[in-house]
Amino acid sequence: MSVLVVDNASRRRILNATCRIDPSEGTGLTLAAEQVGQLTTTPLDSHRAILNQPPDGNAIPLIRAGSQYGFLIRFDLEKNPDARLAARFTDDAGLHWQIDQDLHLEPLDKREW
Repeated sequence: MSVLVVDNASRRRILNATCRIDPSEGTGLTLAAEQVGQLTTTPLDSHRAILNQPPDGNAIPLIRAGSQYGFLIRFDLEKNPDARLAARFTDDAGLHWQIDQDLHLEPLDKREW
């Protein structure tokens, strides 16, 4: 199991955020989240997630500025270090974006997932 975290560190909201994993090079970003939840910090400075079934195609409809969400995917990233990760979202101006595990942000003409 792996939890991919989308951290909205901007001052603006993001919409329809979702994550996927490409298990091996060239297979495509096919593995999607089974559960999602907002991450909160506890008094002991650890993280806790409230996981729910993902709404509407594994996407979180709204992530407010400063919020973090976890996407639980049944895949062991420790055993598969070459797997590729990506998150996609739409900004509040309606532009679509993809960001990968190396924080490379690229615009998308349209969203397929």
